[in-house]
Amino acid sequence: TDQDGNSFVSGPAALFAGANDYHLSATSPAIDAGSTLGAPNVDIEGNGRPFGPAYDVGAYEFGSASPPGADTTPPEISNVRVSNVKRRSVSVTWMTDEASTTTVRYGRTTAYGKQRSNTSLVVRHVITVTGLSANTRYHYRVESTDEAGNRAASADLTFKTAR
Repeated sequence: TDQDGNSFVSGPAALFAGANDYHLSATSPAIDAGSTLGAPNVDIEGNGRPFGPAYDVGAYEFGSASPPGADTTPPEISNVRVSNVKRRSVSVTWMTDEASTTTVRYGRTTAYGKQRSNTSLVVRHVITVTGLSANTRYHYRVESTDEAGNRAASADLTFKTAR
Protein backbone atom coordinates (compact mmCIF):
# COMPACT_ATOMS: atom_id res chain seq x y z
CA THR A 1 0.00 0.00 0.00
CA ASP A 2 3.05 2.31 -0.25
CA GLN A 3 2.77 3.55 3.33
CA ASP A 4 5.53 4.19 5.82
CA GLY A 5 5.63 2.61 9.27
CA ASN A 6 3.77 5.55 10.80
CA SER A 7 0.65 5.27 8.61
CA PHE A 8 -2.48 3.17 8.88
CA VAL A 9 -5.68 2.80 6.87
CA SER A 10 -9.04 2.90 8.54
CA GLY A 11 -12.47 4.28 7.73
CA PRO A 12 -13.87 7.31 9.59
CA ALA A 13 -16.29 5.18 11.61
CA ALA A 14 -13.39 3.31 13.20
CA LEU A 15 -11.40 6.49 13.90
CA PHE A 16 -13.80 9.20 15.04
CA ALA A 17 -16.52 9.62 17.65
CA GLY A 18 -19.21 10.63 15.15
CA ALA A 19 -20.06 12.41 11.93
CA ASN A 20 -18.29 15.79 11.80
CA ASP A 21 -16.81 15.10 15.25
CA TYR A 22 -13.08 14.48 14.96
CA HIS A 23 -12.53 13.43 18.55
CA LEU A 24 -11.20 9.87 18.59
CA SER A 25 -13.56 7.03 19.37
CA ALA A 26 -12.71 4.69 22.26
CA THR A 27 -11.68 1.95 19.80
CA SER A 28 -9.77 4.16 17.35
CA PRO A 29 -6.45 2.77 16.12
CA ALA A 30 -5.12 6.36 16.29
CA ILE A 31 -5.04 6.26 20.11
CA ASP A 32 -1.43 6.06 21.33
CA ALA A 33 -0.25 5.63 17.71
CA GLY A 34 1.33 9.08 17.25
CA SER A 35 4.94 10.14 17.14
CA THR A 36 6.67 12.46 19.60
CA LEU A 37 8.53 14.13 16.71
CA GLY A 38 7.24 17.70 16.60
CA ALA A 39 4.21 16.80 18.71
CA PRO A 40 2.76 19.68 20.79
CA ASN A 41 2.37 19.16 24.54
CA VAL A 42 -1.33 20.13 24.37
CA ASP A 43 -4.08 19.19 21.93
CA ILE A 44 -6.32 21.63 20.03
CA GLU A 45 -8.54 22.05 23.12
CA GLY A 46 -5.63 22.71 25.47
CA ASN A 47 -5.60 19.21 27.03
CA GLY A 48 -2.21 17.83 28.06
CA ARG A 49 -0.44 15.38 25.75
CA PRO A 50 0.22 12.55 25.88
CA PHE A 51 -2.66 11.34 28.04
CA GLY A 52 -1.86 7.64 27.78
CA PRO A 53 1.46 5.88 27.20
CA ALA A 54 1.96 7.64 23.83
CA TYR A 55 0.66 10.55 21.74
CA ASP A 56 -2.57 10.12 19.80
CA VAL A 57 -2.72 10.82 16.07
CA GLY A 58 -4.75 13.92 15.23
CA ALA A 59 -5.75 17.18 16.84
CA TYR A 60 -7.51 15.67 19.88
CA GLU A 61 -6.01 13.58 22.69
CA PHE A 62 -8.46 10.81 23.61
CA GLY A 63 -9.53 10.58 27.27
CA SER A 64 -7.64 13.61 28.47
CA ALA A 65 -9.11 16.00 30.99
CA SER A 66 -11.09 19.07 30.04
CA PRO A 67 -9.12 22.15 29.08
CA PRO A 68 -7.93 24.30 31.95
CA GLY A 69 -10.45 26.74 33.36
CA ALA A 70 -10.34 30.45 32.77
CA ASP A 71 -7.40 32.41 34.17
CA THR A 72 -8.61 34.13 37.35
CA THR A 73 -5.21 34.77 38.93
CA PRO A 74 -3.89 38.34 38.79
CA PRO A 75 -0.24 38.97 38.00
CA GLU A 76 2.13 39.03 40.97
CA ILE A 77 3.89 42.37 41.31
CA SER A 78 7.44 42.45 42.70
CA ASN A 79 10.57 44.63 42.89
CA VAL A 80 8.80 48.00 42.70
CA ARG A 81 11.48 50.70 42.53
CA VAL A 82 11.84 54.41 41.87
CA SER A 83 14.99 55.56 40.08
CA ASN A 84 16.35 58.53 38.12
CA VAL A 85 14.79 60.91 40.65
CA LYS A 86 14.97 64.42 39.25
CA ARG A 87 13.27 67.72 40.02
CA ARG A 88 10.39 67.15 37.61
CA SER A 89 10.47 63.41 36.84
CA VAL A 90 11.11 59.88 38.16
CA SER A 91 11.20 56.41 36.63
CA VAL A 92 9.11 53.67 38.23
CA THR A 93 9.97 50.01 37.51
CA TRP A 94 8.61 46.65 38.63
CA MET A 95 8.29 43.02 37.57
CA THR A 96 5.30 40.72 37.14
CA ASP A 97 5.21 36.94 36.91
CA GLU A 98 3.20 37.07 33.67
CA ALA A 99 2.81 39.47 30.78
CA SER A 100 0.57 42.38 31.77
CA THR A 101 -0.07 46.09 31.27
CA THR A 102 1.77 48.93 33.01
CA THR A 103 0.06 51.69 35.01
CA VAL A 104 1.35 54.10 37.64
CA ARG A 105 -1.22 56.13 39.58
CA TYR A 106 0.30 59.09 41.41
CA GLY A 107 -0.48 62.35 43.20
CA ARG A 108 0.19 64.32 46.36
CA THR A 109 -2.35 62.23 48.32
CA THR A 110 -3.58 58.63 48.22
CA ALA A 111 -6.42 59.81 45.98
CA TYR A 112 -3.64 59.95 43.32
CA GLY A 113 -5.55 61.79 40.58
CA LYS A 114 -3.05 61.22 37.76
CA GLN A 115 -1.77 58.20 35.91
CA ARG A 116 0.63 57.07 33.20
CA SER A 117 -0.04 53.81 31.35
CA ASN A 118 1.21 51.48 28.66
CA THR A 119 -1.09 48.74 27.33
CA SER A 120 1.73 46.53 25.98
CA LEU A 121 1.82 43.13 27.73
CA VAL A 122 5.26 42.83 29.38
CA VAL A 123 6.87 41.35 32.50
CA ARG A 124 9.41 44.17 33.00
CA HIS A 125 7.55 47.41 33.56
CA VAL A 126 9.00 50.92 33.20
CA ILE A 127 7.12 54.23 33.30
CA THR A 128 8.69 57.67 33.46
CA VAL A 129 6.46 60.10 35.32
CA THR A 130 7.01 63.70 34.18
CA GLY A 131 5.54 67.10 34.98
CA LEU A 132 6.21 66.80 38.71
CA SER A 133 7.02 69.61 41.14
CA ALA A 134 10.52 69.85 42.63
CA ASN A 135 11.16 68.85 46.27
CA THR A 136 7.66 67.35 46.62
CA ARG A 137 6.49 64.08 48.18
CA TYR A 138 4.18 62.02 45.95
CA HIS A 139 2.09 58.95 46.67
CA TYR A 140 1.97 56.27 43.98
CA ARG A 141 0.94 52.72 43.30
CA VAL A 142 1.64 50.44 40.36
CA GLU A 143 -0.99 48.32 38.64
CA SER A 144 -0.79 45.52 36.09
CA THR A 145 -3.60 43.72 34.26
CA ASP A 146 -3.02 40.41 32.47
CA GLU A 147 -4.53 39.33 29.15
CA ALA A 148 -7.49 37.70 30.94
CA GLY A 149 -8.36 41.00 32.66
CA ASN A 150 -7.07 40.12 36.15
CA ARG A 151 -5.73 43.28 37.82
CA ALA A 152 -3.11 43.54 40.56
CA ALA A 153 -2.08 46.67 42.43
CA SER A 154 0.77 47.41 44.81
CA ALA A 155 0.32 49.03 48.19
CA ASP A 156 0.57 52.80 48.44
CA LEU A 157 4.20 53.94 48.15
CA THR A 158 5.90 57.34 48.19
CA PHE A 159 8.81 59.17 46.59
CA LYS A 160 10.16 62.68 46.85
CA THR A 161 11.44 64.61 43.84
CA ALA A 162 14.86 66.31 43.88
CA ARG A 163 15.32 69.94 44.98
